[in-house]
Formats: sequence, C-alpha cells, structure tokens
Amino acid sequence: MNTRMESNQDFDAYCQDHIQEIEGAILSGFHLAPRDRYREIFPPRIEQIRSWKEANPNIYIHVEMGSFQSQKIARHFLRLLEKADSLGLNEDELETAAGECSYPDLLPSSTPADTSGSQWQERMQKAAGLRDIWESSGSQSTPGTTF
Repeated sequence: MNTRMESNQDFDAYCQDHIQEIEGAILSGFHLAPRDRYREIFPPRIEQIRSWKEANPNIYIHVEMGSFQSQKIARHFLRLLEKADSLGLNEDELETAAGECSYPDLLPSSTPADTSGSQWQERMQKAAGLRDIWESSGSQSTPGTTF
C-alpha cells in the first residue's frame, strides 16, 4: 500500500510529456495518508494536479474522497483541493465537506447513522447544494457527486 502517495518518476515524466493527450484522471488514496504525515504528503500531490490542469485545462480530474481516518485530515485535504472537476463522496463524506465549507444548512437534521427513507432523500437534496458551494468557493470547475 502506498500510504506516502509517492509516484514513480517515469510515471510523472510520462504524464508531463503526454498531458495534452490525456483526457482524464481518477485519483484516490488520499484517505490512506498516515495521521502523522498527511500535511507533508498532500501538497506535492495537489501540486501535481494543479500542474496537470495548467498544462491541459481540458483534462477531467475526478478525486475520490474515501473514508479518512479523521474529519480533521479530510477537512485539511478539502481546503487544499481546488482543481478537481468532480469529487466522489458518500453521505458521511458529504457531511464532512459541507461542514468544512461552513454550510450547516446542508447537513442533515438526522444523525449520521439514519440514512433511511425521507432522511436519505433529504441528504440527496442537500447534496445538490454542494455544487453551489464549490462554485462560490472560486473553483473554476463543477464537481459531480458520486454515491
């Protein structure tokens, strides 16, 4: 498991050399960063995403949130992430994202464990508001939400 999120130099060079030909990338594994090293691990990966978008503004970047070890780490990651076109979230990850963006009205009125019936519908309706949050945060792209 690559918890340090290190990438191979040959892979990095290939991406830079062929970035204009690459239509999209799916990035995941950020949630695996160790609690004691995430602050040093995330910036180089986020910079790599930025460099890809700068070199090829048409590349579609999808980032999977995953189940982070703590909300603190997830929130730190979300503060750094700005160049993704879509963000894959489940309902718990959505709550963390909505909380980070200081939009408590998007948080469900039920407990996190209650995802049945109308509560689930309420969460889905509130998830639609995440797009507005993303756009108002200054991002130049619009996220999708994967459940």
